[in-house]
Amino acid sequence: MASDPTVDLVSTGEEALSAGDWEAARDAFAAAVDEEPSPQALDGLGRTLWWLGDVDGAIEHRERTYAVLRKRGESPAAAKIALWLAREYLEALGNQPASNGWIARAQGLLRDAEPGPVHGWLSLTRGGLSSDPDEMRTHAEAALEIGRANDDPDLEASALALLGRAMLLAGEFEAGIAALDEAMVVVTGGEVAD
Repeated sequence: MASDPTVDLVSTGEEALSAGDWEAARDAFAAAVDEEPSPQALDGLGRTLWWLGDVDGAIEHRERTYAVLRKRGESPAAAKIALWLAREYLEALGNQPASNGWIARAQGLLRDAEPGPVHGWLSLTRGGLSSDPDEMRTHAEAALEIGRANDDPDLEASALALLGRAMLLAGEFEAGIAALDEAMVVVTGGEVAD
């Protein structure tokens, strides 16, 4: 049985991305996109371009990923991409209206979806974009609960970091540092994938 060149290139790209070899990852994902612009190839290239500092290219490829996922009816996966786009439009480009639009789109896509980790990412994104420590904490705690219930260490670590930030902003120094320390252990202990 012959192997699928796109699948092989995406696999090579993911390995290079995991190893921090951004150029090799970019080359593999770009070749995969040339073969077939699958969501895996487009998303891999978008993530790699982000690491290479090409924010515009990253956004372009992740928007293309979103469009393909929507056409396939993969709403939770599309919603997770929309949340990433919301953060990047605000943090990297300073475009609040676009950020708000992507958050609203993610929320709309999740309206009828089964509860799962992407709902935690929605809470985390809302909390991360807030400047109010109480709102930040509420969203972080919701995301943390979802992350733990779904055994999602990436979500759990991100939620702990946001919770720690919210606590520090609220003047709860010891609890905030403890949450940040726990987040670092999840990350440095090799539990996270992204």
